[in-house]
Amino acid sequence: MPAQKEPTRFTARFSTVRAKPYYGTSESGREIVEWVFGLGGEASWTEAHPAIDNEPGEDGCPASPSELHLRTRTPDGNILVERVEKRSWVVLTEDGWRVLDDNSFIERYIETPVIPRRIVADYERRTLTVDGQQFPFPVSDEFPLEARSFGPIQVVRVPICADEVRFIGTPPK
Repeated sequence: MPAQKEPTRFTARFSTVRAKPYYGTSESGREIVEWVFGLGGEASWTEAHPAIDNEPGEDGCPASPSELHLRTRTPDGNILVERVEKRSWVVLTEDGWRVLDDNSFIERYIETPVIPRRIVADYERRTLTVDGQQFPFPVSDEFPLEARSFGPIQVVRVPICADEVRFIGTPPK
């Protein structure tokens, strides 16, 4: 019998996606439709309607739930209209739009933190500026940089991981 060869290991290709959760509310449904259309996709939202009871002999109308639908394309190019269930995610991948239930989404993706592009720690003016947003509090001389105000309490903590980091003045001792 030939020696058993160890199976080859594979790692999934890493990709960045954009996603929004659907909570089953009108607000989240409309927000997703607006987002999808803004990026060139197609989605539809139907508001829920209560049942209408009419007089005997007249037609009434049964209740209808709200519905969110997303138009997606299958790998073989067919177009599919998918109903988005409550607690699902609408996901834009490099291959197009997808709908994933909450558990599948959590298994596959982790949130990518937003990394600031420009940080300025100004020890003379006692301010910390992150991507143009200024925090007028004393700035720490330790890393990660921290600016604090104690009334009402605000703490801004910024890791040193940016395209540009600039220090003005000397940190207080």
